Amino acid sequence: MVQITKENLTKDVQRRIARLQDIMKEKDLSAVILPAAGAPGMNGLLRYFTNAELWAGKAFVIVTPDEPEPLLIYWSNYAAAWGEEMATTSRIESTIMTDYGPIDRVCEVVKESARGSKRVGLANRDVTFLMQEWVDLTDGLKGFEIVDVTDDVNEMRVIKSPFEIAVMDNLGRIMAEAFDIYEANLKPGVRAWEVAAMAEAHIKGQGGYWGRQKYSLDQRPYTIPTPLDRKLQKDDVILFELVYAGPYGYWCEMTSVFSFGDLPADAKRRLDTTERAIQESAKAAVPGAHKGIVGEVSDRVFTEAGYKVIGNHTRHCHTIGTDEVDLRAPLPPEAELRENMVLSYHPATLLEGDLAFLISDNYVVTKGGAVRLSPLKGHHRIIE
Repeated sequence: MVQITKENLTKDVQRRIARLQDIMKEKDLSAVILPAAGAPGMNGLLRYFTNAELWAGKAFVIVTPDEPEPLLIYWSNYAAAWGEEMATTSRIESTIMTDYGPIDRVCEVVKESARGSKRVGLANRDVTFLMQEWVDLTDGLKGFEIVDVTDDVNEMRVIKSPFEIAVMDNLGRIMAEAFDIYEANLKPGVRAWEVAAMAEAHIKGQGGYWGRQKYSLDQRPYTIPTPLDRKLQKDDVILFELVYAGPYGYWCEMTSVFSFGDLPADAKRRLDTTERAIQESAKAAVPGAHKGIVGEVSDRVFTEAGYKVIGNHTRHCHTIGTDEVDLRAPLPPEAELRENMVLSYHPATLLEGDLAFLISDNYVVTKGGAVRLSPLKGHHRIIE
């Protein structure tokens, strides 16, 4: 497996830039604008093409056909200083001490880079652009044709490189260690938030950024934060979930079930069936299969076990990367699975009574089926 080093990260980002520049040449684009906002789900392009971080406000990455490093434009000097610490590009600037804003500077750079072509690419406009920003951009680029390259960028992001898979495998290790810490500190009477924070501290200590912890305590599949004063009880069936971005901005959704002693018979049977649904659907998730196969196999496993299936409580799986869903819209059920796609994998068959266990982890699609990217074994731990 590829070593996780800053040098290898930089090489992998350079590969991404080079591929985008090939697309630019194919489409006769003078520049591509990659916007980002300081929120989960809105800064994945920034991490993918620069490894920089953004906690608030906006930033813009500009890629031109011949420059090997993209230009990263922040409004804030503070954000730019943070970017300089993490980014793989040395071309970082801010506009706070100037008479113009980031959009003005974006337009200026695009015009400077235009050598014959008046076509400029733009990704994720509908995710990150405010209406006024769009007006400012189109006013500033009068005479230019703005071309949506979101699908082209998504096509790049959805297939993970060996470096990316190594990073996500390492994140799986970090997350699994956090679950070990959670288990070691779990006991009746402990506050749910308190023991979750112990697990979160490990992820943050390893370089994790954005994230959250959630629970389901009623055997329904809906994981949400508990009240602050909620103490875990001896008869709780605890479904605990951590959703975090790791040191290089890649996300993982990981869930496991905990109990103080054996599960009630009906809950154990339902969880055992969930395990089979995960295993059987993962075998079927091979390159060339359609994404919907995951739900189809899961539903079949539950139906054959005698359960009444009434639907699904979330998507059965979705691509994941530097965004929790690393595409503008999730792949539809008919989409083809491809080798080295990484899926947040959580077969979501919903049973009569609004019952299900939401079990999740990252899986990579291989010729032998979808393979888990963490050392977490099983999905149930009994706390004696």
